[in-house]
Amino acid sequence: WSVFNSVVKPMAKHLHYVVTAPALRKVRRRAMGWTFGSIAVVLALVLLVPLPVRTDTEGVIWLPEAATLRAGTSGFLTDVAMQGGTPVVRGTVVARLDEPTLDARITALQARFAEARQRVALAEATARPEVAGALVELQRTEAELAREIDRRSRLVVTAATDGVLRPVSPAGDLPGRWVSEGDILGHVLPPRAEVAR
Repeated sequence: WSVFNSVVKPMAKHLHYVVTAPALRKVRRRAMGWTFGSIAVVLALVLLVPLPVRTDTEGVIWLPEAATLRAGTSGFLTDVAMQGGTPVVRGTVVARLDEPTLDARITALQARFAEARQRVALAEATARPEVAGALVELQRTEAELAREIDRRSRLVVTAATDGVLRPVSPAGDLPGRWVSEGDILGHVLPPRAEVAR
């Protein structure tokens, strides 16, 4: 209502005056030319001249989950090839972990697994009621062994995407440090940001 009263209504009165006023009878053509010409120029400037449209705002570049380098298991960082700013491709080894007791646990579990298999075979040959208990022990030992072998495979930290390497700490501070499973070791920054929040 305010725009109507302050802009539309005065313009309509002015146009009506230019078109119908008896005082402008002798110069009506020139008055209409100036009035409608001015309107045409303003409309041309507003509608045809391209103006930059831009908005400035603050945001955070959101990295994909694959860009975060995490420790796959707990251990000591031994071989760190993480120099900041180094370009890496997917699958590049950026760090290795060492868990001193892991190999000993795997060896012990392999021996327990072999023993459990022999108990199952012995129970099948001699005492049928003990077979179920021996099978349960065999499955449990096999599951533990598979978990430990999986942990050993996660001692190597690799880049899951292409980009530029950015460790969370200076590369010289990382060797010998104990990290827990899931700790962030660094990020692989993609060539361009896909998501800004």
